[in-house]
Amino acid sequence: MDTNESFSVTSTIGNTSQENLKNVKSIEILPTNGDANGSKFSGTYTIKVVSLAEGQKLYYTTKSISVIGLTEDKYGKLTIKEVDLANDDRWTEAKVGDTIPSSSTALATQIDTILPYENVNYTMEITPTNNKQGDIYAFTMNVTSDNLAQAVKSNTVISKVVERTIEGFGFIDVNRNNIYDTGD
Repeated sequence: MDTNESFSVTSTIGNTSQENLKNVKSIEILPTNGDANGSKFSGTYTIKVVSLAEGQKLYYTTKSISVIGLTEDKYGKLTIKEVDLANDDRWTEAKVGDTIPSSSTALATQIDTILPYENVNYTMEITPTNNKQGDIYAFTMNVTSDNLAQAVKSNTVISKVVERTIEGFGFIDVNRNNIYDTGD
């Protein structure tokens, strides 16, 4: 992407099992400068909710990560399994078309059931302000379900602002001989 250019991130939760996944929740810690995922950027960004799967709810929080109800499973992965997102005042529901405050620290989703071999997606549009060439925004998500023994961590998705430079010597080749001559 170019500097200050919006980009989209689509997060997918897939059920590759033969049984329904029940009470599926995801937690996505939003990029912060210097985070463990490798984000490094200037300026700020806003997030707009572009789409949600049918029946999926999305929540955001502006609270510190240390106080939003996350726990670690026995393998050290963050989980939001025990948080009642709809009734916890640390979390606010966002709907398609909403812009999430730039002070938000995390997103969480919840869906009652994901059928076998089904995927659910949500898409957000990130709009940076005052970023610079080489800036990196890294996203990762952990997913839990009532019938998963542990949280499942996604791959890290990285969006990077392109770096461009123009170097060298340019000239108008008046005699079209592809050589810089006096008079070109």
